Amino acid sequence: MTTTLRHIARQLLGIPFFIIVVGSFRLAAQSVPGPPLTASQTISPADSRIQIIGRVDAHDPAKVRIAYPGVTLQFRFTGDLAMVELTSAADDTYVSVIVEGGKPQVHRLSKGVNEIAISAADLAPGPHTVEVVKRTETWQGVLTFTGLRLGTGAALVAPP
Repeated sequence: MTTTLRHIARQLLGIPFFIIVVGSFRLAAQSVPGPPLTASQTISPADSRIQIIGRVDAHDPAKVRIAYPGVTLQFRFTGDLAMVELTSAADDTYVSVIVEGGKPQVHRLSKGVNEIAISAADLAPGPHTVEVVKRTETWQGVLTFTGLRLGTGAALVAPP
């Protein structure tokens, strides 16, 4: 499918192409979870345990660009803390963070590097499901997802 999209973009549009993905998106296969990570270790967006749902530019697997509203990052982790690393191209870009299907928490991102801390300290033990959803339109700013960082003793687990 990527070859077809690349061909169409070059032939019809005459512009560089973006990889368009609909559904669950996985850039690499890492079926065996690694050891627990410290807060300083970053998990790549290419990790198969992170689901990226929607249209994205994944030309660089370490820097997945998110332009459209509704694009969702979904992952599960054990432990008390996860940090999502997003770089915004503009001020006033908004995302919603939903933990365990609860009420969405709206976060305003400023231009540059942003980290969204997700605490699960008050939740029951076990894997916690997190969704990060882009809320704003493309013209209001493109986001770049550069990875996750987990607290000491936390681990990323496979999607259900």
